[in-house]
Amino acid sequence: MLLITTVINRAAGDENTAAIYVEGVPVNFIPGLPEMAARKTINSLEYEVENLERFRFVAIDWDNSERDDKDFAAPAFSAEEIDSLCAAYEVDGLLSIDGLELVIRTNGEVNVVSVSDEAGRMIQVPEFTQRQEISMTPLWRFYDGLSLQVIDEYQKTYQGVFNESTLNPNEQGDVNLSEGSLIDISVIAAHDYHNRISPHWEPGQRLYYRGNTNELLSISSDLEYTGDWEAAAKEWMKLTTANDDKVRYFATYNMAVASEMLGRPKTAKTWLQKAREIDDKKQVSRYMEIIDQQILIYDVVDRQLGVQ
Repeated sequence: MLLITTVINRAAGDENTAAIYVEGVPVNFIPGLPEMAARKTINSLEYEVENLERFRFVAIDWDNSERDDKDFAAPAFSAEEIDSLCAAYEVDGLLSIDGLELVIRTNGEVNVVSVSDEAGRMIQVPEFTQRQEISMTPLWRFYDGLSLQVIDEYQKTYQGVFNESTLNPNEQGDVNLSEGSLIDISVIAAHDYHNRISPHWEPGQRLYYRGNTNELLSISSDLEYTGDWEAAAKEWMKLTTANDDKVRYFATYNMAVASEMLGRPKTAKTWLQKAREIDDKKQVSRYMEIIDQQILIYDVVDRQLGVQ
């Protein structure tokens, strides 16, 4: 199921400011930087989900000219506002950065210069003589067009230290927290929220039996070289009927691992049940718990994506 939603920056406009502290004392308030951070965060989120085929984003240019720096976040939309906006833009929901605070701390001198952003507008950016620490706190709200209420609210502070002299709005490059930049923090914030709202896999480790026979060792050696789980499963399958109980157990257990690695947790559970019939080891029970969780996750994700 494809969800169509807006992405709105309600956090900051061109006149909203970021505070710059030198040795703990606020010395300047630079307009435009929070708006830039919100825009970069939204762009990064759109990039994260464009290939997932779970969301399609509809951009809305929101008027933030009346946003007051004294208010961290815009008031949450009412049910009537959610209904009206979803109908007007023909979307299933509204995703919005409703608040954003940006603070920069340094111990050196700070100069403010004017540069042009990617749209050709002249904006002010600070120049520093020493390393800086950026702290950015966005507030996300996800409004559901069916229930007409907030279904997710998420606020978190992200920090990074960097040594560059200027907060250049046109800089490009990979995320690097050791150097840090406004773009780095925005990308990290977007990635964090992407993981919150979108199905994804976390890295994990699985152990399998390399074996105590030439056949098993050969399969393991080939797998470690090629990474081809399909080929390994094909060879392990032949050994699941071996006369030696230990070889049969190893091959059957490894078939469960291969099935999970190939995205077939229900098949993996079947192989674990067969392995348990050969030798009811605690390792099988522990792995069975993991596989049961995987099956539940697959079912939930399939429903969310409209596969079932």
